Amino acid sequence: IYIFVSSCFVAMGTTACNQALSDLDKDEITQSEKIQDAATLQWVDADVVVPRPKQKSRPGSTLSDDWKVHPLGTSLTPMDPEHQKLASQRKLHPPRVHRPIPASPSRQPSSPCRPKPPNFTGSWLCTSIEGDMEAFMVAMDASWAKRSAAALISYGVGILARAIVQSGDDFQCQIFGTPSSDFKQRFKIGAGRQKTAGPEAPCFVTPTWEQPQVLRVDQTELDGSSPITTRQYLRGRDLVLAMTATLRGQTAAMIFSLQKPR
Repeated sequence: IYIFVSSCFVAMGTTACNQALSDLDKDEITQSEKIQDAATLQWVDADVVVPRPKQKSRPGSTLSDDWKVHPLGTSLTPMDPEHQKLASQRKLHPPRVHRPIPASPSRQPSSPCRPKPPNFTGSWLCTSIEGDMEAFMVAMDASWAKRSAAALISYGVGILARAIVQSGDDFQCQIFGTPSSDFKQRFKIGAGRQKTAGPEAPCFVTPTWEQPQVLRVDQTELDGSSPITTRQYLRGRDLVLAMTATLRGQTAAMIFSLQKPR
């Protein structure tokens, strides 16, 4: 009797297990068919929403096999209807705002250092003339008497002298040996137009550093007449005073040699 009863229980348990397995297989097949029939299945993993392309149904495939088809593997879970609704409204994962990286402040190019201007301090004597001095004086509307007097003394060669005292941009020049009289000019370089002494009467001068080594002086009479531009610079051990008649462009130059140590 005991053996008969035990056999009955075993048979009943086997039948129940087979029925449960059969129901489970049916559920898996039904679920797999539902998934395969859907046009698109969306998957979510952290911040990434991935639309899954439709897979063709394969004979004998199960739900677990379909999961392996997806490139992200089994770490993904299908979205529930609520998440799908939020995703369709773009509220589930709002787009991230990428803040631009602030550019580092660019270094401003440093201005090149201004070369130190020359110092013309010293006593200088005219030793030679360059250019056509007669044509220059004609361009300056000098009278025949003045031109003749200048020609008699070879336009100041060996006679005309300049005593210069310079401290930075403060300039002082005393001129000796002119046909009329000696005079002294004082001005500050770069300070605009200034009134100072001239060969025959006071005049206006505008001194500037045209180049780091060239002192330019634009000079006119008080009424603006007789404009002349001089450029003073060092050439070796000599001082060059290049002169230009502004209205006609005629040029000439006087060359001075240093007579006394600075």
